[in-house]
Amino acid sequence: MADSADNRKRIFTRRNLVIGGILLLVVLVVVLNVFRVMNRDVIKVRTARVTEQKMEQTVLASGRVVAVDKSVIYSQVTGTVKKIHVKPGQEIQHGQLLMELDIPDGPQRLAQARATLARAEADLAKARASGKSLDLIDAEAAYAEAEAGYRLAEERLKRNQVLYREGAISLETLQEIESQYTAAENRFRKAAAVLEAARASASAALQGLEAAVESARASLALLETQMGQAGLKAERSGRVLSLGVREGDMIMPNTILITVGSIDHLEIVAEINEADALYVKTGQSAVITSNAIPDERFIGQITGVGLETTNQVRKEAETSALPVTISLPPGTPLRPGYNVDLEITTRVEEKALVIPYEALIEIDDEPCVYVVRDNVAHLQKVETGMYDNFNIQVKSGLKKGDTVVLEPPQNLKEGSRVKIL
Repeated sequence: MADSADNRKRIFTRRNLVIGGILLLVVLVVVLNVFRVMNRDVIKVRTARVTEQKMEQTVLASGRVVAVDKSVIYSQVTGTVKKIHVKPGQEIQHGQLLMELDIPDGPQRLAQARATLARAEADLAKARASGKSLDLIDAEAAYAEAEAGYRLAEERLKRNQVLYREGAISLETLQEIESQYTAAENRFRKAAAVLEAARASASAALQGLEAAVESARASLALLETQMGQAGLKAERSGRVLSLGVREGDMIMPNTILITVGSIDHLEIVAEINEADALYVKTGQSAVITSNAIPDERFIGQITGVGLETTNQVRKEAETSALPVTISLPPGTPLRPGYNVDLEITTRVEEKALVIPYEALIEIDDEPCVYVVRDNVAHLQKVETGMYDNFNIQVKSGLKKGDTVVLEPPQNLKEGSRVKIL
């Protein structure tokens, strides 16, 4: 009896274990299927936190260092550079000999110009001393004679008109006298016109002689200035910033010979792309770097912003740029002619909420991000502000610490379940 009871107990226990195992297997299968179904709709995403940090908006540009106080001396003659007496960077004094130029036929042309002026002055003096020309004298005599004849004919006509009214002379006689008056009047008017023309001609001739003298004086002054470049001297004290020629070079008018100035006051001339011009204003600071001094950075300040853009053609594309000037601190090792790169700070936010560029998307022309809360993505519209090379400011729509999706997948939608990688 006891053995039979033990057998039944073992059979019952074995049956319970089998049933329990089957039930556990069923539960595991159900849980696994539910997990698979749930994870089948989960989207894996990369995320970033909304952070608060100092943010600066900058504009990049390139420019060139120039001397504010400088004088460029141009050639006024055709010739050859005979001798250069100074070197770039050399200090010079007012009146110091800078270079010698060989000007072909210079002395001969100068002598000819002086002779031309002397002749012109002599002709003018002769014309003024002689008083009137023969043409003017003849015209005045003819006018006086014609005027006397006209006045006489006028008086005769008046007397005979009275006699005709009294019946003392015939109509034929009066008509003949009227014809004589008309002829005298025509001679008088013609003589007056000739006299006026003679006077104008005499005045024009005198003015022509005066103009010839002035022209000869101007030509002589120009030649004297040009010949002065044969021994070119400094018109100011300063430093030789650059030489535009070498000994033996042929030169033409407007060839740059030498640039003289001071390096105590330097500035940068640059051009800002029209897309950035709105943000650039006087007083803003700029970080300046140059390949000529690779390990140093300099701080300058914008002192001028142009009012009109200039057109530039680069790589077959035309763009517009706005000229700006940036002051340099005294004692800078930068030199005129150096090319520099500029990073202009146009705006600063000490505590800006920022997100990476990769989080921002555009839906219906509005900036948006996906915010992750409890492993669910929620579409959120945002208002953006300034930006730098990596981040963009969020002015509204997010708060510090929010989690945003980077480079949202195409299948990500409002309410999508996500798994953060």
